[in-house]
Amino acid sequence: MARRDKHNGTPTRVLWQFSFDTDQDVAFINQLSSEGWKVVEISYGMRFVFVPCEPGEYICQALFAVRGAVFPDKAKYQELTELLVESGAEVVPQTKSLGSRASVIALREASLGPWEVNTDIDSKLREYQQRRNFSLVSALVLLLEAVICLVNALTTTEPGPATVVWLYGLAAVGFLIAGACAYSAFTYIRIIQRLRVEREVREV
Repeated sequence: MARRDKHNGTPTRVLWQFSFDTDQDVAFINQLSSEGWKVVEISYGMRFVFVPCEPGEYICQALFAVRGAVFPDKAKYQELTELLVESGAEVVPQTKSLGSRASVIALREASLGPWEVNTDIDSKLREYQQRRNFSLVSALVLLLEAVICLVNALTTTEPGPATVVWLYGLAAVGFLIAGACAYSAFTYIRIIQRLRVEREVREV
């Protein structure tokens, strides 16, 4: 979905795209760049703000900054940001997102030549493992809540009609969101498997 707006007085294009894979976000940004749109902000992990540019003027890359299997590494994020800026790149601001410090998305002018970024697959793996774990826990919690609501709706002895409808509604919503979380978890599992294969190929 697109929407026209203004960014610091410049006409903008706002696009919403949700992806479980940061590499797909990078491909999306590069596709828009080839069409003459430069990304200037990402919010909520899915709202992309673009301003006009020359077609193919910028190249987008992403690096990961994750510590352990859970937390973004602020020190590594800062280090990667400084290295990218020194290489002539500009970091795209990411706001209102749980993963805004887990990955660094940056742009560099294509006129500067090929831009090879040494992507750390281990950091990518930790990032997607973090997302997988969060999705699995969310799915289990929501599923439990939905089952409790359903059991209460079926077994309550003196319910009013509104109460029963409310409980069934909560159960239905819980099952739907739990299913969405489970789907995202299995999507991350597939991404993790692909990254492990990539790592094995690089190590050969």
